[in-house]
Order: sequence, then C-alpha cells, then structure tokens
Amino acid sequence: MALLDLLSGEGGKKAGFDKVKAHLLNPSLSSYFMVTIPDGPSDDGGWKKFKGQNKIPTGLEKLHLLCSEATLPGSSLVTHEIRNDRTGVTERHAYRRMFDDRIDFTFMVNAGKDAYLPIKFFEGWIKYIAGESVASGDGKVGIKDENYAYRMKYPADYRAQQGLKVVKFEKSPSWGGGLSYNFIGAYPIAVTSMPVSYDTTQVLKSTVSFTYLRYYIDGIDETSEKDQQPGDKKNGDHSKPETTPPEGEWTSFDESITGQDLSNFNTKTNVEGAFNPSTKDAAPIPWHDESLLK
Repeated sequence: MALLDLLSGEGGKKAGFDKVKAHLLNPSLSSYFMVTIPDGPSDDGGWKKFKGQNKIPTGLEKLHLLCSEATLPGSSLVTHEIRNDRTGVTERHAYRRMFDDRIDFTFMVNAGKDAYLPIKFFEGWIKYIAGESVASGDGKVGIKDENYAYRMKYPADYRAQQGLKVVKFEKSPSWGGGLSYNFIGAYPIAVTSMPVSYDTTQVLKSTVSFTYLRYYIDGIDETSEKDQQPGDKKNGDHSKPETTPPEGEWTSFDESITGQDLSNFNTKTNVEGAFNPSTKDAAPIPWHDESLLK
C-alpha cells in the first residue's frame, strides 16, 4: 500500500482524521508490559529446601508487579565475508545467529510484608548457584572463614529452562496483539549495587541481570518444520539444478561427478565414442580425421 493510499480518501480527496489516526497515531507505548520470573531452577535439586532454610520469600506475583523496567532482547547474524567470487563485489553470508549475552530487569524494593523481596530472592538464587554455606566449625569451613572456597553447581541444577518471560502488549486489544519473549536456560548472573543517601528520598530499586541460551517469540507467524523441507519439482522447487538426476539414478561414480557416462571412454586407443553418441550422422571429431595428419 502506497503512502498516498494511506493518507488519502476516496476519489483523491483528503483523508479524514479517523483514517490518519488509525495509521499514524496509534504507536506502541513502552509502559505496557509484563514480566514473569521463574521460581528458581527448573530442576528441584534441593532448591525448595534451600529457600526454606534461608527464609527466601516465594511471593512471585508480587515480584512480577515490582518489576518497573525491562528490556526487549535483540539478536544479530554473524556473517562470513567473501571477496573473490565476483569482481568488485563483497558478499556476506550468514552462518550463525547470536543472541544478546544478558537481559536487565529493574525492581522496586518493597517494605512491609515480604520486605526486600527482589534482593532476597535473587541474592538467594545466586547463593544457591555458588553452593554457598554459612556453617563452620567441627572441621567445616564456612563463608565467614578466610580460607573459604566456592564450589559451583552444574548448569542443569541452577538454570530455569522455562518461565522467564517478557510480554509486550497494548492498552486496547484493538490496537493489535502482543509479543511474548520466552527465554530458555535463564538464570541471574548479577545484582547491581544500590546507592542509598540522605538526599531527596527516592524509591530503592534493584537491577538484576539474567543470562540465557536463546529466546523465541510468541506472536509472530510460526513456520513448521514441514514447511521448511525442500518440496518436489511439481511444486516449483528449484533448490537443485534441473540437470541433477534424482537420488539413486546415477549409473556410475564418474557420472555422479561429471554428469556424463564415461564407461565407454578408452584412453589407450582413441577418443571416438567417448560419450557414446546415439546418432549415426554425428559430425566426425576433427582431430580423429586421418586426412589431416597427411
């Protein structure tokens, strides 16, 4: 649709305000989003017991509401540069998709019931990843001891395979659907420092960085694996050259490489009949004409 069609009415008249508003004055607003945080690692592996022992709150609904800022992730394609295929042309062929290495979430820190929920929850998750222990004495070394050493858990024990989600929506369903960013294998890697001061009182906020393996988006038309498979020639598939016979119809190895039947080729005598011409009236090969040798 051309721009003039968007901004013009019937018969070349000026478009009404409603039409202009429908196309240009309905931008997506950044303040309409929702974040879902997983309840720790997917594999239980003692996480529930750990939360109970360390008195980590489990009010995830409140944690979702406390998220005041998030980031929609991005990705890029890594390309290989080709310079010599065509004169004066530089091509770049994509061979890998790279995702951002982290995503940041900012939470308002609450008081009252389940006070400091974001700090306690994410600090507890990181503590669980590091295998941190407070107990000491009787030959045990705890975090309070100077010579304490961390022993990290295996990734399968602390990753959340599903659950971390950022949903972007609009205030009215008529303004379009939403996008749901789903993260695979996510876990927190950093809780940033939070300054406090006697200056003007502000809401205490905590920023948490998550890393993840990849993400996928719900809300974009999905293509099934079947649709991505090569079709047959009847459907107009040109992924293979027309000269390439169907698989299994090569008569010899030489034919599979050259596309010609070289079984009759005789290098000791002559080259006549090398490609087994089927017509008797074929023109003679010039260098085989004996009269040219006299």
